[in-house]
Amino acid sequence: MGKRPYYIINTCVDYDGYNTMIDYVGTNWKAAYNRYLALVDIIKQREFLDENVPEDSIEVRVHRADKPLAPNQSVWAYLNDQNDCYISIQLICVNTNEFTNPTTERAFKMRYPDSKY
Repeated sequence: MGKRPYYIINTCVDYDGYNTMIDYVGTNWKAAYNRYLALVDIIKQREFLDENVPEDSIEVRVHRADKPLAPNQSVWAYLNDQNDCYISIQLICVNTNEFTNPTTERAFKMRYPDSKY
């Protein structure tokens, strides 16, 4: 896997409990970004409109990227019905084989200098 950046899309749903899912893992920026934007519309339709939530009750915020994300950068979108269902979608860029937080990676290497990286 090396140092090639990976793009991960995950969805967190807070409705009658809390659930987090990984929806997509890929190496192509455009494909990942287009899927992230499409997922907002898909979730809006499936989780709100198909469940008869009135359009004017659905809050949607989408953070966009003006260029490809670098490792450890992310964008997110947020949807809710202003009542009981809150959904966030995150697109994050990561390098493999290391923590996404450089401080955590340094702390890990200091504590476990003989670990495989």
